[in-house]
Amino acid sequence: MTNDLPIELLLDEYFKGEFPASEWQNRLPGYTSEEIDRLVSRHQSAIVFLQRASVLDQVQSIHRQFLEEKTSIQKKTGKLLHFPWRKFLSVAAMLVVIAGAFLLYQARAVSPERLYENIYSDYQLSTFRSENTTTEMERLYAEGRYEELIHAYTKLTMAGNKDHFLAGISYMKLQQYVEAAGNFDKILAGSGAGTEILFRDEAEYYGGLATIKTGQYRKAYELLSLVEADQEHTYHEKVSAGQLKQLLKLAEQHRQ
Repeated sequence: MTNDLPIELLLDEYFKGEFPASEWQNRLPGYTSEEIDRLVSRHQSAIVFLQRASVLDQVQSIHRQFLEEKTSIQKKTGKLLHFPWRKFLSVAAMLVVIAGAFLLYQARAVSPERLYENIYSDYQLSTFRSENTTTEMERLYAEGRYEELIHAYTKLTMAGNKDHFLAGISYMKLQQYVEAAGNFDKILAGSGAGTEILFRDEAEYYGGLATIKTGQYRKAYELLSLVEADQEHTYHEKVSAGQLKQLLKLAEQHRQ
């Protein structure tokens, strides 16, 4: 399904969780995965900038009010006013408080990068389950030949969960997080009752990590909550309740 909406509106819908990462190629068929990743990254940076800019606007507004009031009094009286030190100091103190609050906000703000690093655990081939032989894709992954692996994956006519997962991890290694999230979505979409559930744990965990990188914090929270809530989950020990609270805070900050 193609979409005629402007790219900025599509990005807004994406960050609100209205469609998954796997839909990007259908929404923007003329764009490569690298171009989509750049668009998502820039839009995420713009969101953070606008949040910070609102604080700076408050500081500038107070400063403008002070200057306008002084100019207005001078025009009405026709006299050169003595510098109102008392009022200036009170305004300056207010500016310091606002600036201090902004710096405190920055210090306490949750860093998506730091959160990702704290949760992330590198995938090792030794963790594959119920596999007795090494496939070509496993060999490519073990040798760090991620681009070749993805190329081999795109040539498959029948891809299973293992193929989706290895390609997803390879996309993450190449920092193509939109494509990675899309691959993990494919696994989770087929993990209902009575269907193959191989690699569902991996898809939930790494899918949560990939969506932190794409800025879909609400979705990341939902996926990693499944990991933390299930004591039998392969990656249960990798996710804490405190980290989930930080993810929820990020989602709320970005109005997701």
